[in-house]
Amino acid sequence: MFLRPRLKGKFSTDTAYFNHKSIRGNIASQIDFHKSGFYSCHHLSKVDDKQVGPTLKKFIADYGIPEHLTMDGAAGQVGRNTINRAAINCHISRPYRLEENPGIRELKRQFYRLIVKHAIPERLWDFVLDYVVDTMNITANYSRHSDGQVPLEVITGITPDITEYMD
Repeated sequence: MFLRPRLKGKFSTDTAYFNHKSIRGNIASQIDFHKSGFYSCHHLSKVDDKQVGPTLKKFIADYGIPEHLTMDGAAGQVGRNTINRAAINCHISRPYRLEENPGIRELKRQFYRLIVKHAIPERLWDFVLDYVVDTMNITANYSRHSDGQVPLEVITGITPDITEYMD
């Protein structure tokens, strides 16, 4: 099951809650973050063990097995069985220590900036979040961990095709 590449570096995961239920029926999103500026989001229709736990399996299937994972230790945050089977070094952050997981704050800042600037209805938050994650993953940033590469290239090793965004 876990014949996937090992991803170097420290990854963080957290659940982002939103005030309104989206058109797709989602109420939250599980966000995975790497210090190079890489983001991954998986939308959740309910926040329980059956919904949140499998998001790590989806992340592993899409990108690979993170070497180190920081999470906030919430109930049902990530399936412990998956962490043990994938041999992931797991760290539980202390409560109310936002500096241990700074990427979520930056993602929400970009997200709300786009929502307010373009007056997008709040029920479309999952579409906007997908767009923000996709554009941040293929946009160069000033992270010292990216070494001049875009975040998606740092994680996967493949240069992304940006022709669909050039319109």
